[in-house]
Amino acid sequence: MAHLKQDYPALVNPLAELLALLQLDASQELRQVRIHQSTWRQLRVARNIADLHAPVTGHLGPLNGQALATRVLQQIQLLAPDYLHRLLTQLDAIANLELVQAAGEGERSARTAKKKAAERRR
Repeated sequence: MAHLKQDYPALVNPLAELLALLQLDASQELRQVRIHQSTWRQLRVARNIADLHAPVTGHLGPLNGQALATRVLQQIQLLAPDYLHRLLTQLDAIANLELVQAAGEGERSARTAKKKAAERRR
């Protein structure tokens, strides 16, 4: 079959060749996207860890939630830095999901308001 393609170039399927090239380019592009996502995720976690070392402003009292959470995260970093990295990555993902959910709810409420306004006009 290979010799037929060499002898008769018209037998080669140009669509199949194009599809193969597009799939190759897409897989390389997706790999780059994954690499950059990983890099940005690591940078966000590093920034969050750096925020842990920032001094807590003023005397907030012994039972202040911000001060307690900061101390707990600092202790986790001392005892298990890999665990803290995974925890902050998961918290970052949850925060992103909440933003997406809030945007979806905002769109739903806007659609509902438009429907009510249209009903009032009738």
